[in-house]
Formats: sequence, C-alpha cells, structure tokens
Amino acid sequence: MPLREKIDRHRKDHRLIAAGLVVLLLLFTALFYLLQRGRDLPAVLVTNRVLLFVLWYVNVVLILVVLFVLLRNLFKLLIERRHRVLGSNFKLKLVATYIGLSLFPVLALFLIATELLQGSIDRWFNTPLAPVLARGNAVAQALYDRIEQTGLRDGARALSQIRGIDLAAPEERPALNRRLRELLTETGQDLLAVYEGTDFVNAILKPESGLTDLPEPGRAFLSEALEQGEAFTTLEAPGVRGTLMLAAVASTGARAAAGEPAGPPAPPAAGEEAKPPILVVTGTLLDPVLSEQRLDDLVEVAPVSADIGVPRELQRFPRADL
Repeated sequence: MPLREKIDRHRKDHRLIAAGLVVLLLLFTALFYLLQRGRDLPAVLVTNRVLLFVLWYVNVVLILVVLFVLLRNLFKLLIERRHRVLGSNFKLKLVATYIGLSLFPVLALFLIATELLQGSIDRWFNTPLAPVLARGNAVAQALYDRIEQTGLRDGARALSQIRGIDLAAPEERPALNRRLRELLTETGQDLLAVYEGTDFVNAILKPESGLTDLPEPGRAFLSEALEQGEAFTTLEAPGVRGTLMLAAVASTGARAAAGEPAGPPAPPAAGEEAKPPILVVTGTLLDPVLSEQRLDDLVEVAPVSADIGVPRELQRFPRADL
C-alpha cells in the first residue's frame, strides 16, 4: 500500500494520535529529566520539577486540542457560509452564541480567581527577608557560642581532674589515659588533648566521631591560650568531613580548679621551680551540613522562639549554656 494511502487511512485514527502524544510526552520528559540531573540538583527537587513539567505538557496539549477542534469547526462554518449552504447563517449565529455564553463567564472567573490567588500569595510570603535572616544568623551564632562555652567548661573540668597527675612521669601515663577516656565519655566531646606548655602530652579521640588523626591546632592557638588563659578556634577535621571546633583552657588558680575557664597563669611560689602550664584542648566535630553554612550565607532559617527545633548538635548541650 502506498504511503499516501496509509496516511489517508490512519489520519483520523484517534488511537494513533493519542499514542503519538504519549510518545512525545515520554521523550520530552526524559530529556527534561536528563537536563535537570546534569545540574546536580537534589533528587526531591528534580522529581518535583519533572512532575510539574508533565502536568504543564498535559495542560498545553489539552488546550491545543480544544483550540484545534474549535477553530476547525469555525473554519467549516465560514466555508459553508461562503458557499451559501442552507442553514449556514443560522448555524454560525448559534455557535457564536454558545461560544459567547461559555467564554465570557470563564474569562471573568479566571480573572477573579487570578486576583484572589495573587493576593493570597502576597499575604503568605509577605514576611520581610532581612528579619528572617537576622533570626537565622542568631540561631547559628547561638550554636557556635554554646559549643565554645561548653568546650571551655569541659576543658576546665578535665584540667581540674588531672591536676594531681604528674605528666612528666611515664608511670602516670596509664592513669592519665584512663582518666581522659572517662572524661571523654562523660562530657560527650569528640577530642580531649593535654599539653605541657606547647608540648604535646596525650590525647583521646572518640571512635564514633570518625576522626582518624589528631588535629594540629598550631602554636599560635596554644600560645594564645597560655597568654589569655583560654582560646577558641575552628579548623578542618582531619580524615573526615566537617569542622572541628577547638577550645583550650590553661591551668591557673581557683577558677580552673572549680571547673571554670581559667585566666592568665599565676606566678610560681618563691623557691619553687616554674613548670610549664598545663593546657587541655577539647574538640567538637560540627556536622558537615552545618559547617558549610556560613553565618552570612544562611537562607533556610527558623524564628527564634521557645519551641524552635533544636539541631542535633545543640541537643548535646544543656539549654542553660545559651
């Protein structure tokens, strides 16, 4: 059978037309999905966009089908009127009346619904962005402040617990190691390290944290802690994604013995040989997602309120520390 005859035979086959539209839908959806996946978007966002594309395609196809049928019938009526077919004028007036009676109410309803929807959207999303970002920054800053204060408090507590251990004596190392393990479990920190001055003595890592190597805080950080009595810094966690937040406390006087952040080192007593002050460094591993969100880049935030959802990192610390 010639191609022309096949086309004439199947041109009014509605099943063939519907199958063609479905094939086009699958083809365009696959292309759209590949384009969205190539932009490294989250899987949930890609799924939502593909679903919206499918709905948009179906809506456009239905609109085109209705327009095609309507214009086809109007064109046939005009041809019949030009050839002065009996009843063509009456049929044209009847169709125009039906179109007017259905089209004008639909357009009026569409305009009213659009205005109502636009007004509702404006009211829903009318919250100013600056206060929301400010509250989000306050939440993030509260997290950093809480981790800092908790690290200093736990470091001072550890310092008071190991004060009676002679760090220079090799036979005291097992006791120091055992006590540091107990403190690591009690405080929930990811790292506890002990220094004499700027010289490393011992350190304990929490296995669950994923840390594989000891961090190198640097002499500048240790010197600052020796001079000021305490210091706080952040650095890249070795061997694992995330940010390690370090707090250092130096041994001096009554405040360190009481488990509070210490002040500058006290001078030695007369006739006593000066020993290097003891430094205890605590470390908290911040979740990679939170560590990548800088305070000035925070977008998805929540208002600061009594019933705000507290991140997992904050749940490790008592609310009284805020």
